[in-house]
Amino acid sequence: MDTESELLEHVALAERTATANPMDRAAVIAHVQAIRYRLVEIADGPIAAFMADDAARILGDGIGRLFF
Repeated sequence: MDTESELLEHVALAERTATANPMDRAAVIAHVQAIRYRLVEIADGPIAAFMADDAARILGDGIGRLFF
């Protein structure tokens, strides 16, 4: 599976899970984490480290934090 289709699949699953009743918070977070990991994995260039750090702050799990 290529990166674009993988990302789109996770986005669709996250949206579907977030709008389900009742919402499964853990499943939504898992899909958002998968999206973030994929984006950080393919990031390249001088700002890739900052992108990983910001992604960890946004999600709040601390994984990927490089700067404190």
